Amino acid sequence: MTSALDYFTCLPKYHVVICKICHYCVWPDHARTHLREKHSRLPKAERALICDELLTWQEVSHSHEHFEVPPAVDQPVPGLRLFQDGKLCRLEPERCTFVCRSIDSLKKHWRAVHKWSATGRRGGSRAAASLQVSLQRQTMVRNNSLG
Repeated sequence: MTSALDYFTCLPKYHVVICKICHYCVWPDHARTHLREKHSRLPKAERALICDELLTWQEVSHSHEHFEVPPAVDQPVPGLRLFQDGKLCRLEPERCTFVCRSIDSLKKHWRAVHKWSATGRRGGSRAAASLQVSLQRQTMVRNNSLG
């Protein structure tokens, strides 16, 4: 019989569940969608059993509403993929810890969270363009020093 432990790892230290196949953090409340979209080869009945079992796990946060992002980690989180191309939001460094992998995602974050737009060729202030270039240079320097 299939068990949730065949597909997921529980990390009680962080209160999260990690998919062993794709190395994503999966909230038990969203596991049905994850398995249906990412692992559709699993039979529907098997996916349902796995999800029902995940919902019984007590040592994990079942959705993002009950999860607190740690301010820092000493070591990589076991089971999660490491990416070297991360981009950190620097608009409010004392408050914002948003990290993504693309400039487009970072720009969407700036607009949605900070109500700020990094205008490029479509006009805008020199200060905004200067800040964007500065941030891109910082990212390139950081990436070169990591790799």
